[in-house]
Amino acid sequence: AKTLSDALAHGAGVDELLARLSQRLSAPAILIGPDASPIAQHAPAGTTADGLIAAGGCSAAVSVDGVPFASLVVGNPGSPERDVITTALDRVSSVFALELLRSRAEVATRLQATRQLFERLTAGGAPADALGRLAVAVGLPADGACYLGALVTGRVPGGAELLRQAAAQAGGPHAGTTAGDEALALIAVPSHRPAAAWDDQFAALIAGHLTATEWPRAAVGPVVPRLADAAVSLSQARSALAAGSVVPGTGPVAVASRLLPERLLLRLPPPELDGLVTEMLGGLTALPAPRRDELLLTLEIYLANAGAKAATARQLRLQRQSLYQRLQRIRVLLGRDIDDPQFFAGLGLAVRAWRITRSLPVARRGPRAGGGPCSARAWPPPATWDWGSIRPGGRWTWARRRAACRRTR
Repeated sequence: AKTLSDALAHGAGVDELLARLSQRLSAPAILIGPDASPIAQHAPAGTTADGLIAAGGCSAAVSVDGVPFASLVVGNPGSPERDVITTALDRVSSVFALELLRSRAEVATRLQATRQLFERLTAGGAPADALGRLAVAVGLPADGACYLGALVTGRVPGGAELLRQAAAQAGGPHAGTTAGDEALALIAVPSHRPAAAWDDQFAALIAGHLTATEWPRAAVGPVVPRLADAAVSLSQARSALAAGSVVPGTGPVAVASRLLPERLLLRLPPPELDGLVTEMLGGLTALPAPRRDELLLTLEIYLANAGAKAATARQLRLQRQSLYQRLQRIRVLLGRDIDDPQFFAGLGLAVRAWRITRSLPVARRGPRAGGGPCSARAWPPPATWDWGSIRPGGRWTWARRRAACRRTR
């Protein structure tokens, strides 16, 4: 890193910096742009960045203000200091960033256009032709495409580079920036592809770069048909991240289209959420905690399976007769037929609302009706919902499950 900094101070260009790096490490080196096209390289003919990475090479993002606009890739140095070299590349990348901004006017232009595009989308009200010019400047199609917004929270280091890699794997034009502690990305989607399939596929690509977690650290918004609506996709991705934080088992990436009920419920003030729960589930929520959680879990899975008793019993690992007894108990407590189509959808929303009210932090819920403060809850919420009873390796032991069955009988 010091050698390259000295070379930059004496007027070395990108090609010379890359050659010195390659000679220093005795390994090929390539500098690629955001679309994976080579900006400069010091490597044998036919060498690609993907090939170097596959052979054990190292890479580092070349960023300005947290926005990656190039990647530095070197081949496997084949030395025991490989980890040290990988760390040093992060320092070396800043040298290349300074030189690219000085000598490549298109890099600085692209960065400025990217910032302006996201600022205008967020502010709203920008003319379509102005947005189209900015989109072309950053490499996005202005017409004939749909758009998808995605974000990664600041809890993930290198979130902007993660989104760039996922977008490169997806094969679509993309642009990215940072806002506060979030990394944002806008991906152009071919208009002939199914919208629902695309957001799920991109979420899977992002999840491939994250460790498996129960609570989300990234989110994907819906596909929108116009560039002017891209801010809506980013906004809904942000609301999906908030909704996923109160839904156990969401995973590392929240998909807005899969969390629509929770997103709508979170817009309600806490008193209305509590009123919905009391109106629809009053008899169930009045039970002691173990029995209440057991019956509410049964009801939720029964509703999720569209009233299919065999699938519900299999998922809960219950005998059919035990399930029938639980469902009958639920009918008695609610005083309604849970299979009534007009009552079915409302029950599903009420169960989600109950789970949200138990998971919201104290600041969101405010004081209770009696004037006392809410009971403090951990955030993210603890796994009080009995998912262990339906997941292998959960916190419920088989002895506890058998005891629950006996209580049910």
